Amino acid sequence: MKDLAPGNAGKFQDPDLTAKGEARATVALRNPQTLWFNTGTLCNIECVNCYIASSPTNDALVYITADEVRDYLDQIEDRRWPVKEIAFTGGEPFMNPQMIDMTEAALARGYEVLILTNAMRPMMRKTVQTGLLHLHAAYPGKLTLRISVDHYRADLHDAERGAGALEKTLIGMRWLRDNGLRMAVAGRSIFGTTEEDSRAG
Repeated sequence: MKDLAPGNAGKFQDPDLTAKGEARATVALRNPQTLWFNTGTLCNIECVNCYIASSPTNDALVYITADEVRDYLDQIEDRRWPVKEIAFTGGEPFMNPQMIDMTEAALARGYEVLILTNAMRPMMRKTVQTGLLHLHAAYPGKLTLRISVDHYRADLHDAERGAGALEKTLIGMRWLRDNGLRMAVAGRSIFGTTEEDSRAG
């Protein structure tokens, strides 16, 4: 097992071994089109339905760095994988201080980039906004932000993501819209609402 840096004990560090020293499961890749990176488990909110229990205090997963992303991008090229898209998830990706650098590393090599975000405060920091505007201008049409909106009604969305969450997300979505950045919306179908109603909402 790799030596753990101070403060990283018990966090994911080794691609072959778990934090307990057990062998990790692997799956052979065939014709990979999208390569996903998890940027870390920290998130500005704590959602009831989060698949990895991300929260403002869950930093169990070491932040991936821009240099590590570049190394993986090198490996894609060396292996001649047909990857067309690089995608980032978390946690909240924009809590990772190197998110803009990681995004640019992928865009500069010609990949489409997808970032899953709640479009809240981490994305709305001035340094992140400046970085997104730069990336949008330098690589037009290559970056998409997928915004998590559980439901168009605040009471249902906020039941999953916390009081006031929908309004904060809408502020971020309006900023993205007003600056011409491409968005996709990821909703949920557990509320008994038809797809048509959800899209209209």
